Amino acid sequence: MNSTIKKTLLAAALLLLPLLSRAQPEYWVYDGSFNHYALGVTIGGDGIGAEIATTIARRMEFRIGYSYMGGIGLTLPLKVKSIEPWDIQQEVIGKATLTGSRVNAMLDIYPDRMEPFRFTIGCFYEINPDIIRGDTVEPVQIGEKNWGTLPYPVNGQQFTTDPEGHVHAGLTGNKFRPYIGIGMGHCLAKGRVKQYGLDAGIVYLGDLEPYTWDYSSGTAERVVFTPETMEVIEQETLGLRGAVKNMKPLTSLCKWKVMPVIRLTITFRVF
Repeated sequence: MNSTIKKTLLAAALLLLPLLSRAQPEYWVYDGSFNHYALGVTIGGDGIGAEIATTIARRMEFRIGYSYMGGIGLTLPLKVKSIEPWDIQQEVIGKATLTGSRVNAMLDIYPDRMEPFRFTIGCFYEINPDIIRGDTVEPVQIGEKNWGTLPYPVNGQQFTTDPEGHVHAGLTGNKFRPYIGIGMGHCLAKGRVKQYGLDAGIVYLGDLEPYTWDYSSGTAERVVFTPETMEVIEQETLGLRGAVKNMKPLTSLCKWKVMPVIRLTITFRVF
């Protein structure tokens, strides 16, 4: 998620805090499990989505939903003129795209059922486990060539451009991703139809696999970077000294295997 999106979500969260923190105990009355349901819309680090919520115990609410990250693109210029062992004739521009679609299940636990503060545990199940995809915006010109399937070896692994000369890569994680966090707001409140919610936590991505594609056989075959190849990319950055700054978020993600998630929610009580 880029800095603009983060700032927008944080600003929206700050604007919602006065609504979330109003103490109105008469609304937080529990009157049985699965007696009431609410529908909600979400927006945040996991994309945009929808969810269904219900009460399951005096201090617990349960939510299940679906979210979709619709290809938010970030353009990353790699400001160099040559890449070993290639002879690059132009500045390489890469575009990273956040991707993914997922279902989630969340259990909200309220230390005080009369207050909106909650602890949340849950999980995301990724329908598409890709976290990010990267592509060159223009075909890469190598020497006098700017088309065809061109090889680029890295640490003994052989990769190629596609037939048009583009480089494609990505990062994928586990399909099952545990989540833990805190939040504000009740999804269901007696006497109120509309509720606001805020989630802030971390999701464990599991074993991450950076990959690229090999087109040398005539069909695209995904090839996973080995840990040794990733170390070469991180330390030497394939000669892309100007790209080291852009690579840091990716290498940090691969090291820690967790990602922060902030979500804003509006729920509407159905019955």
